[in-house]
Amino acid sequence: MTRTIRRLRDVAGSILTAVGAAVGMFLVLVWTAINVVRTSETVIGRSPVDIGVPELWLWILVLAIAAGCTIWLERGGYRRLRANPAGGGPFAILALVCLPLIGLPMALVASLLVTVPPALGNLFLLACVAVAGWLALYDGLERLDLRLSQFVRGAALAFWPTVAVVLVDSVVRIGVGFEAALGPTAANAILVLGGLGWQVVVLAVGFELTQPTPERPVHSLEK
Repeated sequence: MTRTIRRLRDVAGSILTAVGAAVGMFLVLVWTAINVVRTSETVIGRSPVDIGVPELWLWILVLAIAAGCTIWLERGGYRRLRANPAGGGPFAILALVCLPLIGLPMALVASLLVTVPPALGNLFLLACVAVAGWLALYDGLERLDLRLSQFVRGAALAFWPTVAVVLVDSVVRIGVGFEAALGPTAANAILVLGGLGWQVVVLAVGFELTQPTPERPVHSLEK
């Protein structure tokens, strides 16, 4: 009885892993297509609607291509690309959530210093997809001796404090108070330094960069 339950549990786990990988890959492909379309619209200056392609049909085509690519990957595409067939789930978590959020403090700093064009944001998200693909599908996590949980922790550290600051600022206007007390230049400098400092905290705590290396025990020589 115990062996049967264990076998059923293993089968259920395998099914959930396969479904998660397929759904994750589909979501990443759709996300990639969206960012490619938005980037091309910004660079070219024209959208598909401008050239007579209805937006509804455009997104139907995007979904169809993403579904077709996902099916191809599940039916031998991973093997042909020498990729990890179980990496679709971690791929989606890294590409859609962790990597974009981990860089959130730096993105806020950049927005304070310069005007960031929308196309640059889309290119950043596409770069996150590329990095996540290497990490999840081509053993990048193992090569760097990293775990998915570290990326999740880093994303949480970057996201929740940023949301808290934005919510508090929307209520009590912290930024306006800084500008009134210190002047726009000094207030902006403080915000930039705060963002850079928080980015360092996210990387150090999220990826355990400050964790000391365990010392090897020193064995005394017996006389």
